Amino acid sequence: MIKTTLRGEGRIWLPLFWSTQKAWELVKFKMAAHKEDLVSTLESSLQACVSLLLVTDNVEKEGDKTNINKSGIETSITKFLDASKAVEADFLKKQMYSRVHHPREVTQDEVDKMRAELVQKEELLARTKEKVASWANVLQDLETKQTSLQLVDIIPQRTASIDPYSFDTSRK
Repeated sequence: MIKTTLRGEGRIWLPLFWSTQKAWELVKFKMAAHKEDLVSTLESSLQACVSLLLVTDNVEKEGDKTNINKSGIETSITKFLDASKAVEADFLKKQMYSRVHHPREVTQDEVDKMRAELVQKEELLARTKEKVASWANVLQDLETKQTSLQLVDIIPQRTASIDPYSFDTSRK
Protein backbone atom coordinates (compact mmCIF):
# COMPACT_ATOMS: atom_id res chain seq x y z
CA MET A 1 0.00 0.00 0.00
CA ILE A 2 1.25 3.48 -0.92
CA LYS A 3 0.99 6.09 1.78
CA THR A 4 -0.26 9.47 0.66
CA THR A 5 -0.04 12.86 2.21
CA LEU A 6 -1.32 16.35 1.55
CA ARG A 7 1.44 18.47 -0.01
CA GLY A 8 1.59 21.81 -1.76
CA GLU A 9 -1.28 24.16 -2.24
CA GLY A 10 -4.86 23.00 -2.39
CA ARG A 11 -5.98 19.42 -1.94
CA ILE A 12 -3.47 17.43 -3.91
CA TRP A 13 -2.84 13.93 -2.60
CA LEU A 14 0.62 12.74 -3.51
CA PRO A 15 2.56 9.59 -2.72
CA LEU A 16 5.05 10.03 0.10
CA PHE A 17 7.99 8.95 -2.02
CA TRP A 18 7.51 11.84 -4.46
CA SER A 19 10.06 14.59 -4.14
CA THR A 20 9.12 18.12 -3.28
CA GLN A 21 10.23 19.19 -6.76
CA LYS A 22 7.85 16.74 -8.41
CA ALA A 23 5.03 17.81 -6.11
CA TRP A 24 5.69 21.48 -6.90
CA GLU A 25 5.64 20.74 -10.65
CA LEU A 26 2.23 19.10 -10.23
CA VAL A 27 0.96 22.10 -8.25
CA LYS A 28 2.21 24.46 -10.97
CA PHE A 29 0.50 22.33 -13.60
CA LYS A 30 -2.78 22.38 -11.68
CA MET A 31 -2.50 26.15 -11.14
CA ALA A 32 -1.80 26.71 -14.85
CA ALA A 33 -4.80 24.59 -15.81
CA HIS A 34 -6.94 26.56 -13.35
CA LYS A 35 -5.68 29.85 -14.79
CA GLU A 36 -6.42 28.73 -18.35
CA ASP A 37 -9.89 27.72 -17.19
CA LEU A 38 -10.45 31.17 -15.65
CA VAL A 39 -9.21 32.95 -18.75
CA SER A 40 -11.30 30.80 -21.09
CA THR A 41 -14.36 31.40 -18.90
CA LEU A 42 -13.72 35.14 -18.99
CA GLU A 43 -13.24 35.08 -22.75
CA SER A 44 -16.38 33.04 -23.43
CA SER A 45 -18.50 35.24 -21.16
CA LEU A 46 -17.20 38.36 -22.93
CA GLN A 47 -18.03 36.84 -26.30
CA ALA A 48 -21.52 36.02 -25.05
CA CYS A 49 -22.02 39.62 -23.89
CA VAL A 50 -20.86 41.07 -27.18
CA SER A 51 -22.91 38.66 -29.28
CA LEU A 52 -26.08 39.40 -27.28
CA LEU A 53 -25.51 43.13 -27.57
CA LEU A 54 -25.06 42.83 -31.33
CA VAL A 55 -28.22 40.74 -31.64
CA THR A 56 -30.13 43.28 -29.52
CA ASP A 57 -29.34 46.04 -32.01
CA ASN A 58 -31.10 44.08 -34.75
CA VAL A 59 -34.10 42.96 -32.67
CA GLU A 60 -34.63 46.17 -30.71
CA LYS A 61 -37.79 47.12 -32.61
CA GLU A 62 -39.71 43.99 -31.64
CA GLY A 63 -41.34 44.36 -28.21
CA ASP A 64 -41.50 40.85 -26.70
CA LYS A 65 -38.02 39.74 -27.69
CA THR A 66 -36.50 42.80 -26.05
CA ASN A 67 -37.47 41.57 -22.56
CA ILE A 68 -35.96 38.17 -23.27
CA ASN A 69 -32.78 39.75 -24.59
CA LYS A 70 -32.54 42.12 -21.61
CA SER A 71 -32.62 39.24 -19.15
CA GLY A 72 -30.11 37.33 -21.28
CA ILE A 73 -27.87 40.37 -21.43
CA GLU A 74 -28.09 40.85 -17.66
CA THR A 75 -27.24 37.19 -17.12
CA SER A 76 -24.28 37.28 -19.49
CA ILE A 77 -22.98 40.52 -17.96
CA THR A 78 -23.28 38.98 -14.50
CA LYS A 79 -21.33 35.92 -15.67
CA PHE A 80 -18.69 38.19 -17.20
CA LEU A 81 -18.36 40.20 -13.99
CA ASP A 82 -18.09 37.02 -11.92
CA ALA A 83 -15.42 35.64 -14.25
CA SER A 84 -13.48 38.91 -14.12
CA LYS A 85 -13.65 38.90 -10.32
CA ALA A 86 -12.34 35.32 -10.27
CA VAL A 87 -9.42 36.25 -12.56
CA GLU A 88 -8.66 39.29 -10.40
CA ALA A 89 -8.76 37.16 -7.24
CA ASP A 90 -6.41 34.66 -8.87
CA PHE A 91 -3.94 37.41 -9.79
CA LEU A 92 -4.12 38.85 -6.28
CA LYS A 93 -3.53 35.41 -4.80
CA LYS A 94 -0.47 34.91 -7.01
CA GLN A 95 0.80 38.39 -6.14
CA MET A 96 0.40 37.64 -2.44
CA TYR A 97 2.17 34.31 -2.90
CA SER A 98 5.13 36.02 -4.58
CA ARG A 99 5.24 38.68 -1.85
CA VAL A 100 5.36 36.03 0.86
CA HIS A 101 7.74 33.56 -0.77
CA HIS A 102 9.97 35.94 -2.78
CA PRO A 103 10.17 39.19 -0.78
CA ARG A 104 13.59 40.13 -2.15
CA GLU A 105 12.32 40.12 -5.76
CA VAL A 106 9.25 42.12 -4.82
CA THR A 107 11.36 44.65 -2.94
CA GLN A 108 13.76 44.93 -5.88
CA ASP A 109 10.83 45.52 -8.26
CA GLU A 110 9.47 48.25 -6.00
CA VAL A 111 12.90 49.89 -5.75
CA ASP A 112 13.25 49.81 -9.55
CA LYS A 113 9.82 51.41 -9.97
CA MET A 114 10.69 54.12 -7.45
CA ARG A 115 13.98 54.84 -9.23
CA ALA A 116 12.17 55.14 -12.56
CA GLU A 117 9.62 57.46 -10.97
CA LEU A 118 12.43 59.55 -9.48
CA VAL A 119 14.10 59.89 -12.89
CA GLN A 120 10.80 61.01 -14.43
CA LYS A 121 10.29 63.60 -11.69
CA GLU A 122 13.84 64.91 -12.10
CA GLU A 123 13.24 65.31 -15.85
CA LEU A 124 10.01 67.14 -15.11
CA LEU A 125 11.82 69.44 -12.68
CA ALA A 126 14.51 70.18 -15.28
CA ARG A 127 11.88 71.07 -17.90
CA THR A 128 10.05 73.24 -15.38
CA LYS A 129 13.28 75.06 -14.49
CA GLU A 130 13.91 75.71 -18.19
CA LYS A 131 10.42 77.14 -18.61
CA VAL A 132 10.82 79.32 -15.51
CA ALA A 133 14.14 80.63 -16.84
CA SER A 134 12.65 81.44 -20.25
CA TRP A 135 9.67 83.22 -18.67
CA ALA A 136 12.02 85.14 -16.37
CA ASN A 137 13.93 86.33 -19.44
CA VAL A 138 10.68 87.39 -21.12
CA LEU A 139 9.63 89.23 -17.97
CA GLN A 140 13.01 90.95 -17.70
CA ASP A 141 12.79 92.05 -21.35
CA LEU A 142 9.32 93.48 -20.74
CA GLU A 143 10.51 95.32 -17.64
CA THR A 144 13.46 96.87 -19.50
CA LYS A 145 11.18 97.96 -22.34
CA GLN A 146 8.72 99.43 -19.85
CA THR A 147 11.41 101.35 -17.97
CA SER A 148 12.89 102.66 -21.22
CA LEU A 149 9.43 103.86 -22.27
CA GLN A 150 8.92 105.52 -18.90
CA LEU A 151 12.29 107.26 -19.22
CA VAL A 152 11.30 108.54 -22.63
CA ASP A 153 8.11 109.97 -21.18
CA ILE A 154 9.90 111.55 -18.22
CA ILE A 155 12.82 113.11 -20.07
CA PRO A 156 11.57 115.53 -22.69
CA GLN A 157 13.33 115.03 -25.91
CA ARG A 158 14.85 118.11 -27.42
CA THR A 159 13.93 118.23 -30.97
CA ALA A 160 15.27 120.89 -33.18
CA SER A 161 12.32 122.89 -34.19
CA ILE A 162 12.77 125.19 -37.06
CA ASP A 163 11.31 128.49 -36.17
CA PRO A 164 11.30 130.81 -39.14
CA TYR A 165 11.06 133.85 -36.89
CA SER A 166 14.09 133.12 -34.78
CA PHE A 167 17.30 134.72 -35.76
CA ASP A 168 19.83 132.34 -34.38
CA THR A 169 23.11 133.11 -36.01
CA SER A 170 24.97 130.27 -34.47
CA ARG A 171 23.38 127.72 -36.79
CA LYS A 172 24.97 128.83 -39.95
